Amino acid sequence: ESEVNRNNRDASGNIKLPDVGLWLKQQINDHFAKAKVEVNLKYIDPTYMIRTVPPNANDQIYCSLLGQSAVHGAMAGYSG
Repeated sequence: ESEVNRNNRDASGNIKLPDVGLWLKQQINDHFAKAKVEVNLKYIDPTYMIRTVPPNANDQIYCSLLGQSAVHGAMAGYSG
């Protein structure tokens, strides 16, 4: 536990961790840079797209379809 994290806690006393999305983006960019493969990776902050209403059935179906399509595309090698 670093000194920065010890003092950076939420109201419940849990350690506030940095944004995993930005960390993951950097890790992916570093991986491809080492392999000398050009990659154009975009990170969209998910909080920008969060709604303030409960999800309905259409939202649940849409999210399931997005997740299944993303995994299918990645497993089929269509990730670029």
